[in-house]
Amino acid sequence: MKTAARTVFKTDWFTVDALPQMGQKPYYRLTCNDSAVVVAQTVKGEVIFIRQFRQALGKFKLELPAGEINPGESPKEAARRELLEETGYNCRSLHLVGRFHVSPDRINSSVYCFFAKEARKMKANPRADLEIRVVPIPAGRFAQRIRDSWESISVSSVGFYQMAKIKGFLQ
Repeated sequence: MKTAARTVFKTDWFTVDALPQMGQKPYYRLTCNDSAVVVAQTVKGEVIFIRQFRQALGKFKLELPAGEINPGESPKEAARRELLEETGYNCRSLHLVGRFHVSPDRINSSVYCFFAKEARKMKANPRADLEIRVVPIPAGRFAQRIRDSWESISVSSVGFYQMAKIKGFLQ
Protein backbone atom coordinates (compact mmCIF):
# COMPACT_ATOMS: atom_id res chain seq x y z
CA MET A 1 0.00 0.00 0.00
CA LYS A 2 1.59 3.26 -1.18
CA THR A 3 1.05 6.41 0.88
CA ALA A 4 2.18 9.97 0.36
CA ALA A 5 5.47 10.69 2.10
CA ARG A 6 6.48 14.11 3.40
CA THR A 7 10.23 14.86 3.58
CA VAL A 8 11.09 16.20 7.03
CA PHE A 9 14.90 16.13 6.83
CA LYS A 10 17.37 15.80 3.97
CA THR A 11 21.16 15.43 3.69
CA ASP A 12 23.52 14.48 0.86
CA TRP A 13 23.40 10.86 2.13
CA PHE A 14 19.81 10.25 3.20
CA THR A 15 16.29 11.61 3.55
CA VAL A 16 13.88 11.17 6.44
CA ASP A 17 10.27 10.92 5.31
CA ALA A 18 7.12 11.00 7.43
CA LEU A 19 4.44 8.56 6.33
CA PRO A 20 0.88 9.03 7.59
CA GLN A 21 -0.69 6.32 9.74
CA MET A 22 -4.41 6.34 10.44
CA GLY A 23 -5.05 7.95 13.83
CA GLN A 24 -1.41 7.69 14.91
CA LYS A 25 1.80 9.70 14.86
CA PRO A 26 3.68 9.61 11.54
CA TYR A 27 5.91 6.65 10.74
CA TYR A 28 9.44 7.79 9.86
CA ARG A 29 11.34 6.13 7.04
CA LEU A 30 14.98 6.58 6.04
CA THR A 31 15.64 6.72 2.29
CA CYS A 32 19.18 6.17 1.01
CA ASN A 33 20.66 5.29 -2.35
CA ASP A 34 20.81 1.58 -3.08
CA SER A 35 24.21 0.02 -2.43
CA ALA A 36 26.40 -2.87 -3.51
CA VAL A 37 28.45 -5.25 -1.36
CA VAL A 38 31.08 -7.73 -2.56
CA VAL A 39 32.03 -11.14 -1.23
CA ALA A 40 35.38 -11.39 -3.03
CA GLN A 41 37.42 -14.59 -3.00
CA THR A 42 41.06 -14.43 -4.05
CA VAL A 43 42.85 -16.96 -6.22
CA LYS A 44 44.32 -18.29 -2.91
CA GLY A 45 40.83 -18.93 -1.51
CA GLU A 46 40.80 -16.01 0.92
CA VAL A 47 37.75 -13.77 1.31
CA ILE A 48 38.57 -10.05 1.30
CA PHE A 49 37.31 -8.11 4.30
CA ILE A 50 38.16 -4.55 5.30
CA ARG A 51 38.73 -3.01 8.70
CA GLN A 52 37.21 0.45 8.66
CA PHE A 53 36.43 3.12 11.25
CA ARG A 54 32.69 3.71 11.56
CA GLN A 55 31.95 7.20 12.85
CA ALA A 56 28.40 6.35 13.99
CA LEU A 57 29.80 3.67 16.33
CA GLY A 58 33.07 5.39 17.18
CA LYS A 59 35.06 2.22 16.47
CA PHE A 60 36.54 -0.01 13.80
CA LYS A 61 34.43 -2.78 12.22
CA LEU A 62 35.40 -5.73 10.07
CA GLU A 63 33.14 -5.82 7.02
CA LEU A 64 32.91 -6.63 3.34
CA PRO A 65 33.75 -3.96 0.73
CA ALA A 66 30.60 -2.00 -0.06
CA GLY A 67 29.24 1.39 -1.02
CA GLU A 68 26.41 3.29 -2.59
CA ILE A 69 25.41 2.98 -6.20
CA ASN A 70 26.02 6.29 -7.95
CA PRO A 71 23.38 7.80 -10.26
CA GLY A 72 23.65 6.20 -13.72
CA GLU A 73 25.72 3.30 -12.40
CA SER A 74 24.51 -0.30 -12.40
CA PRO A 75 24.74 -2.36 -9.20
CA LYS A 76 27.42 -4.53 -10.84
CA GLU A 77 29.49 -1.48 -11.87
CA ALA A 78 29.24 -0.13 -8.31
CA ALA A 79 30.35 -3.48 -6.85
CA ARG A 80 33.39 -3.60 -9.14
CA ARG A 81 34.26 0.05 -8.37
CA GLU A 82 33.90 -0.38 -4.59
CA LEU A 83 36.02 -3.53 -4.56
CA LEU A 84 38.87 -1.76 -6.38
CA GLU A 85 38.44 1.54 -4.52
CA GLU A 86 38.42 0.06 -1.02
CA THR A 87 40.74 -2.93 -1.40
CA GLY A 88 42.84 -2.52 -4.54
CA TYR A 89 41.46 -5.85 -5.81
CA ASN A 90 39.83 -6.54 -9.16
CA CYS A 91 38.10 -9.70 -10.30
CA ARG A 92 37.55 -11.69 -13.45
CA SER A 93 33.80 -12.05 -12.95
CA LEU A 94 30.98 -10.89 -10.68
CA HIS A 95 27.88 -12.94 -9.93
CA LEU A 96 24.73 -11.58 -8.31
CA VAL A 97 24.06 -13.36 -5.01
CA GLY A 98 20.84 -11.43 -4.46
CA ARG A 99 19.05 -8.18 -3.73
CA PHE A 100 18.34 -7.62 -0.03
CA HIS A 101 16.72 -5.17 2.38
CA VAL A 102 18.95 -4.91 5.44
CA SER A 103 16.60 -2.94 7.75
CA PRO A 104 13.16 -3.04 6.14
CA ASP A 105 11.51 -1.71 9.27
CA ARG A 106 13.06 1.76 8.72
CA ILE A 107 15.15 1.86 5.53
CA ASN A 108 13.63 1.43 2.07
CA SER A 109 16.81 0.98 0.04
CA SER A 110 18.19 -2.25 -1.43
CA VAL A 111 21.61 -3.85 -1.10
CA TYR A 112 22.86 -5.86 -4.09
CA CYS A 113 25.28 -8.57 -3.02
CA PHE A 114 27.81 -9.89 -5.53
CA PHE A 115 30.33 -12.70 -5.45
CA ALA A 116 33.68 -11.85 -7.05
CA LYS A 117 35.61 -14.83 -8.32
CA GLU A 118 39.41 -14.96 -8.55
CA ALA A 119 40.05 -11.50 -7.07
CA ARG A 120 43.58 -10.25 -7.64
CA LYS A 121 45.48 -7.33 -6.09
CA MET A 122 45.81 -4.51 -8.64
CA LYS A 123 46.72 -1.46 -6.52
CA ALA A 124 49.00 -1.35 -3.49
CA ASN A 125 47.30 1.44 -1.51
CA PRO A 126 43.90 2.16 -3.06
CA ARG A 127 42.43 4.84 -0.74
CA ALA A 128 44.64 5.75 2.20
CA ASP A 129 42.27 8.65 2.96
CA LEU A 130 39.51 6.19 3.93
CA GLU A 131 41.55 4.61 6.75
CA ILE A 132 40.78 1.15 5.44
CA ARG A 133 42.93 -1.91 6.04
CA VAL A 134 42.46 -4.98 3.85
CA VAL A 135 42.01 -8.19 5.88
CA PRO A 136 42.08 -11.41 3.80
CA ILE A 137 40.53 -14.32 5.71
CA PRO A 138 40.78 -17.93 4.49
CA ALA A 139 37.21 -19.06 3.76
CA GLY A 140 37.57 -22.03 6.10
CA ARG A 141 38.57 -19.81 9.03
CA PHE A 142 35.76 -17.26 8.88
CA ALA A 143 33.55 -19.05 11.43
CA GLN A 144 36.46 -19.12 13.90
CA ARG A 145 37.10 -15.41 13.29
CA ILE A 146 33.47 -14.67 14.18
CA ARG A 147 33.77 -16.69 17.40
CA ASP A 148 37.04 -14.99 18.35
CA SER A 149 36.04 -11.40 17.58
CA TRP A 150 32.29 -11.33 17.03
CA GLU A 151 31.91 -7.82 18.41
CA SER A 152 34.14 -6.28 15.74
CA ILE A 153 32.43 -7.94 12.76
CA SER A 154 29.50 -6.33 10.96
CA VAL A 155 26.48 -8.63 11.27
CA SER A 156 25.30 -7.72 7.77
CA SER A 157 28.66 -8.86 6.39
CA VAL A 158 28.18 -12.21 8.15
CA GLY A 159 24.77 -12.49 6.50
CA PHE A 160 26.07 -11.64 3.02
CA TYR A 161 28.96 -14.10 3.45
CA GLN A 162 26.51 -16.82 4.50
CA MET A 163 24.18 -16.07 1.55
CA ALA A 164 27.14 -16.51 -0.81
CA LYS A 165 27.79 -19.90 0.86
CA ILE A 166 24.14 -20.97 0.71
CA LYS A 167 23.98 -20.09 -2.98
CA GLY A 168 27.07 -22.24 -3.65
CA PHE A 169 29.64 -19.52 -4.40
CA LEU A 170 31.82 -20.38 -1.37
CA GLN A 171 32.71 -23.84 -0.07
